[in-house]
Amino acid sequence: MKEKQIIKYHTDAVYCLQFMTKFNQFVSGSGDASLIIWSINDKQEWFKSSKLIGHTNMMMCLTIDYSENLIFSGNCDRSIKIWDKQQNYECIQTINEISGDIQSLNLNSGQNMLISCFEQSNQIIVYEKFHNQWNFYKMISVQLWGHRLCFIDKIRFAFQPYASNFMEIYELNRNTMVFTQYIKLRCIWSIRQKG
Repeated sequence: MKEKQIIKYHTDAVYCLQFMTKFNQFVSGSGDASLIIWSINDKQEWFKSSKLIGHTNMMMCLTIDYSENLIFSGNCDRSIKIWDKQQNYECIQTINEISGDIQSLNLNSGQNMLISCFEQSNQIIVYEKFHNQWNFYKMISVQLWGHRLCFIDKIRFAFQPYASNFMEIYELNRNTMVFTQYIKLRCIWSIRQKG
């Protein structure tokens, strides 16, 4: 494989990135507390098309909705910000009631639930979309703080505790509306989940 292009614009290390498939773009998040939207020009070269400023600390994770219009960013300033492409990537909501540096976040396949896990906090927080606003829905207590998590479908997600050799699968009980762990699988703790 041959290197085609080096792109530089962040002033610190890049900790997360995610590609968009509908718009031929990708988003990078950095220790400089910014998100950059990268686009490709007619010469097939990547360039910075937007820079999103609003966080105050390292950008640790991000996820994009299926329509690729909303970007959710998680940060060491203990906030989740939601950026809307339809409004020139303006931040349309900030979620602040968070107990640790955000390590991972992900949307379910129904696009109506958002989960997040935190450094040094034995909690997974579930948010639910209601009237175009994301609100606290449930807190799930876990034994070890979270490294990664990822929805599998609309009601199940995988959770990777920090420095654990097990991945935990949680499922939403439709009768009680409570997420419970229903399987624990042996794995390599540093493996990256999609999302």
